[in-house]
Amino acid sequence: MTGSFQVNQDVAVNAQASISDGEMTWLQFGASGAETPNALVTVSPDEVGIAVGRGKWIATAGAEACTGKIVVTGVSVLGRYSCPGVTAHNPGVPGLGKVDIEFAFTTRS
Repeated sequence: MTGSFQVNQDVAVNAQASISDGEMTWLQFGASGAETPNALVTVSPDEVGIAVGRGKWIATAGAEACTGKIVVTGVSVLGRYSCPGVTAHNPGVPGLGKVDIEFAFTTRS
């Protein structure tokens, strides 16, 4: 991710914080709200949401702001999304920022 704040690293899936109810799935990478990079991917049959954070910075993008796809197999979930011009926010910084998100992930059971 580039722009008002940057993240360029691999972040492990947080299996304890990742859940699915059969229709909606939440994949948490890292710890939400942590000073270290973290991300949350929400997936339902109709939409995808991506939130990327580092410390107090957060950027959240819905399916309308992104292009990409998720592939689910019996043992893995793979995804790649590109979300340009996403609004970013840090409550300690006046105004709003912008970031470009390039997000790829792989999880295996």
